[in-house]
Amino acid sequence: EVRNPPMRRAILAACVVVAVLAAGPAHSRKVEGIVFPDYVEVADWQMPLRLSGAARVAHNYLPIYVVALYVGRARVDAGMLGRGLVPFRFVVHWQASATGDHEAYWREQLLAQLTAPADRERLGPAISKLAAALGGGTHDAELLVDYHPERGMRIGRSGQAPQAFAGLELARLVLGLWIGPEIRSDVRAPLLAGLDPKS
Repeated sequence: EVRNPPMRRAILAACVVVAVLAAGPAHSRKVEGIVFPDYVEVADWQMPLRLSGAARVAHNYLPIYVVALYVGRARVDAGMLGRGLVPFRFVVHWQASATGDHEAYWREQLLAQLTAPADRERLGPAISKLAAALGGGTHDAELLVDYHPERGMRIGRSGQAPQAFAGLELARLVLGLWIGPEIRSDVRAPLLAGLDPKS
């Protein structure tokens, strides 16, 4: 038995790496010239996240950003992910400087997922903060959205400290922005390409 806590964490992290690598090759993608690595490390999580897929998000056929999805378990299906049961990371790489009121856009997309007026009222202030954190971007800037079931969610952009958000409901709403049932298949399907198809 390993009684040294740092040593135990190191062993567990190594086991996770072995399990992920044993699952087979990741679904790496190159989209609009942006190459996303097969794996990324989230330092304070002590675990790798593997690439599931990436997609271009366009408005009137003008590329605005490329988004990639990373997940934190060797075997993940869309149902597990959508319920917030596994860690994930979205990487948003802006291809053009954002114009217009993106904060209002994100707020509208987040609120649209809530059908009950009581939920809209209850989560309204948190959604406003979430929309502000998502915001817009400048050319070649990146936005990271990290979620861990035991640590909550944080959102950060290039050169700025991330903002923390608590609550499973907000994480599910963020997932709905890119892999929700109403999302276009040319965005949703590539992002979910590396998940277990059983869901």
